[in-house]
Amino acid sequence: MTPQDFDTHPASRSLVVFDQLRLTLEERNSLRGQGFVTAERRGPACVIFKLRFRMQGRQRVRYLGTDPEWAAAVRRALSAWQSLQNVKRQLQRAERDSRQLLRSIKPRLIQAVEAAGLRFHGRQIRRPRKSTVLRTDSSRVPTSRRHSPAQHED
Repeated sequence: MTPQDFDTHPASRSLVVFDQLRLTLEERNSLRGQGFVTAERRGPACVIFKLRFRMQGRQRVRYLGTDPEWAAAVRRALSAWQSLQNVKRQLQRAERDSRQLLRSIKPRLIQAVEAAGLRFHGRQIRRPRKSTVLRTDSSRVPTSRRHSPAQHED
């Protein structure tokens, strides 16, 4: 990565914005998980912007001013900073939904699977093993039941 790439990379831009906001490392780490920019109306013509997030169970608020372009820059930086966490949340939701779908499908399939002579092993459908009673192979008999030729001589 060249120095020019670093200046245009979204994560590096977010670090610059957070430096300008004088956020500590702990505050940045809290923002990685959650945080947002709000717009509040003050009077008929004035709108102020605030950065809100939680740290150690308490809400923190940073005043951003009245410039909508600066607030938009902070929103973009925050979005880039939180993108990995948002992707992780989406993946967790998709995993949860797929597990729920699999749980709901299995009870509906049991009768059809058993009618086909198969069975479930966890989530997989398998053929049942052949019964060991039908086998006459002596190597399959446990060693405690095997008799030596000397034992048969009576």
